[in-house]
Amino acid sequence: MASKCSKCNEPVIWAVVGNGKDAGKNRPFDVNPTDTGRYGLKETEDVDKYGKQVLSAKYYEDFVEGMAENDKLYSNHFVTCSEKGSYKKAAPAQKISFSGDGLFVTVQVGDDDYAGTIQKVVKDADASPF
Repeated sequence: MASKCSKCNEPVIWAVVGNGKDAGKNRPFDVNPTDTGRYGLKETEDVDKYGKQVLSAKYYEDFVEGMAENDKLYSNHFVTCSEKGSYKKAAPAQKISFSGDGLFVTVQVGDDDYAGTIQKVVKDADASPF
């Protein structure tokens, strides 16, 4: 059963990408195969935490090679979504600087920014960890 895209409300199916730049990531795919699709989807024996069967996706640079190994090829919904410009972008890389007193870092967790100096803790090998 398909879920729905939170941006455009179109049905999508989820699969874990097995190769390419998205390897290991769970990605949404259009429910219907397309002539421009580059992913072959296969059922696995795994189930997710909700008891649903996990699908795997294999990326094909070459459409002909993909069709030789699959009956149908699917498109990543992040590419075809009519609202793709509204997806939240990853936070920009944060600056890290070093001074003699420690390492000054800024990080973003959710919508909150944190900044401060951290210092390396030198442990005495004979000291108790408590």
